Amino acid sequence: MAQHFVRKETTGSIFYRVTGLLRSGQLKWKERPLWYDVYAANPPYIKFSVESFLIRKLYYKEDIAMARFYKQFRSLGAINIGNEESQSLCKKFTDLYKTLEKTCPKLGEDEHYQKALVMLNEKLTLEGK
Repeated sequence: MAQHFVRKETTGSIFYRVTGLLRSGQLKWKERPLWYDVYAANPPYIKFSVESFLIRKLYYKEDIAMARFYKQFRSLGAINIGNEESQSLCKKFTDLYKTLEKTCPKLGEDEHYQKALVMLNEKLTLEGK
């Protein structure tokens, strides 16, 4: 059963998946979706391929810094979800990183990263954590 949740969505259309469920008995004929009969009676003229709709990866600048932060510091401890005012170390780091990007735009990514780490370390020592 777990294989149905892991399977890529590019292997077939939802119509063919529902057809497979109906044939195998996983889905009863009376429980089929409303759109199934409409689609079976009026199939589309053009079949769209998955390759024609490539989705580009979307990265923000702070995503790259966050990935680098987690790569360097893998175990950061537990986060208190009950306290809404508490922030994770990564959140504090990204906030510092963003402010450094705004205040010092001439510095490179590596300098922003190193400076944000130093500022985070100073902030944590002042807080006593």
